[in-house]
Amino acid sequence: TWHVISIDAEKKQSEPSESFRVILSRFIPLRYVSPAEGAVLEAGPNRFACADGNNGTRYRIDFSATRSFTTIQKTVNATTTDTTVAIETPGRYFYRVSLLDADGGVLLAGPVSGFSIPAPLNSPEIIAPRTNTEIDLNKVNRIPLRWKPVSGANQYDITLKYRLAGSEVEIFRKST
Repeated sequence: TWHVISIDAEKKQSEPSESFRVILSRFIPLRYVSPAEGAVLEAGPNRFACADGNNGTRYRIDFSATRSFTTIQKTVNATTTDTTVAIETPGRYFYRVSLLDADGGVLLAGPVSGFSIPAPLNSPEIIAPRTNTEIDLNKVNRIPLRWKPVSGANQYDITLKYRLAGSEVEIFRKST
């Protein structure tokens, strides 16, 4: 509680003012464990974890497309410092974790951190040979396999199989 007393030049004191109860607190900043700033995550469920020296029991994770959080795209409430959140749409995201009081008010907001979810790679489009192209292995020493390059791809895995008695048999596999 706090109150105030007035004192004059002769050191005479007034009665104390009305006392008021205040709550003093000093919070330990939240420290993010996962994901790290700038992380590249896969679409779907991802782990969001922080270290909380305040021993809180209620948290809120806000997600936004902007660092300023002018629009919050998703909010997740949690009772632990380690939770899984699914984000499916590719893009750049920012998040912050807030420690909440019993009424859901923010006691402490963590720093803003960012991550991205890349767009999935497109499948290569085969140019040649196409379905039902007949290749006489007695007449050729090599089979020219061609496809359209995919933006963002830096490697391709190629597999060649043939059908024998109802089963597929792999005869060639290579990474380029």
